[in-house]
Amino acid sequence: MKADIADKEYLKSLTLLYVEDERDTRDMFAMFLRRLVGVLIVATNGAEGLDAYRRQTPDIVITDINMPVMDGLTMVREIRALDTGTQVPIFILTAHEEVDYLKSSIHLGTLEYLVKPVDTRVLIESLLRCARHLHDRQIVREYQKQLVTLNEKLEKLVAEEVGKNREKDIMLLQQDKLASLGHLAAGVAHEINNPLGFIMSNLGTLKGYVENIEQYTSLLQRLIARDSTQETQHLSGEASQKLDIEYILKDIRDLISESTEGAERVKQIVIDLKDFARSDGDYLKETDLNQCVQSTINVVRNEIKYVADLVLHLDEIPKIICNPQQINQVIANLLVNAAHAITGRGTITVTTLHENDHVRLIVTDTGCGILPENITHIFAPFFTTKEVGQGTGLGLSISNNIINRHGGTIGVASEIDKGTTFTVTLPVNGRREVSA
Repeated sequence: MKADIADKEYLKSLTLLYVEDERDTRDMFAMFLRRLVGVLIVATNGAEGLDAYRRQTPDIVITDINMPVMDGLTMVREIRALDTGTQVPIFILTAHEEVDYLKSSIHLGTLEYLVKPVDTRVLIESLLRCARHLHDRQIVREYQKQLVTLNEKLEKLVAEEVGKNREKDIMLLQQDKLASLGHLAAGVAHEINNPLGFIMSNLGTLKGYVENIEQYTSLLQRLIARDSTQETQHLSGEASQKLDIEYILKDIRDLISESTEGAERVKQIVIDLKDFARSDGDYLKETDLNQCVQSTINVVRNEIKYVADLVLHLDEIPKIICNPQQINQVIANLLVNAAHAITGRGTITVTTLHENDHVRLIVTDTGCGILPENITHIFAPFFTTKEVGQGTGLGLSISNNIINRHGGTIGVASEIDKGTTFTVTLPVNGRREVSA
């Protein structure tokens, strides 16, 4: 009950664009919708609707299909071309039940396909669900903004400490940053996990419904084949073929499977983010270095995917004694630096291997390379070849300190215009104490 009230209140804050050419229908629904939303924009055809959308991007769109000047599906297609990042929820409200229209609507990513005459209670429920979804999305975006703001503030603090040339204080700030990121990640994960739980639960229920429908359809087909006339059998088969029933049932299963897989991927990314940002202090444990690589890639993938193809050669290696959160930080620094070194599109290769009582992590990029005169300085605090404001020069220094505290080494080999290779060597047993 409280959720319904909250959804209604949030719906009252939204702007809705309603597009309908038939005057009586338009007037009736406009009167109804004005009581539900904060701002209602009314248009009489797709062209007017598109102009209204461009002038004032609404939160929700409801449109008819067949209209003069520009039909509804064309308008939806134009809107989708404009709002690739937003994906505004769109409802189709039409008198047409044809499968082709429904398929086109689904292909364009519309939220609901409602056939007139529409029970207003059904429309209200659909709008409330949509409001709940938009509210959840707004919460996630607010957390993302908080994360960006927090990151900017912490980077500013780091830059101030760089000016004072106090490396130890910078290290402490970096640890505080990771701890704060961990707290914020936990909050973001909580907000994402709630709607994600609804989605996964609903997908499971929907799968069961589809199985029931398939059983019922199969029973009907057997009864028709056994007890009905030849004409009835012919009409049934013709209707099934015309409505693509067999394809729809199969496609529903595929859609549920793909959606479930996507939800599981989101769940895993949230888990990896929490693991990556978790503050463990000096805690040491047996750790799978390959798992550290995989979880860190999930966190920094957005820095890599637009500039490089990622190639993994992860051998079977023994677990090592280390602080996994600190090792994740080293891997992240090396991957992000590799991505920043690439102009155009290149390749980043990550290799792990076992040699005697050590494991090696090798990160190779096809970037611009490092000048010979800079090689000897790259692990020095505050040294950077990036433009002002693009880096603090602490990433490799911090990484070098972390690896040294773990009893390991980090080396570099580079060739101009061909690329750079960083090699991290860590003892399998590690040090039993890793000071901060």
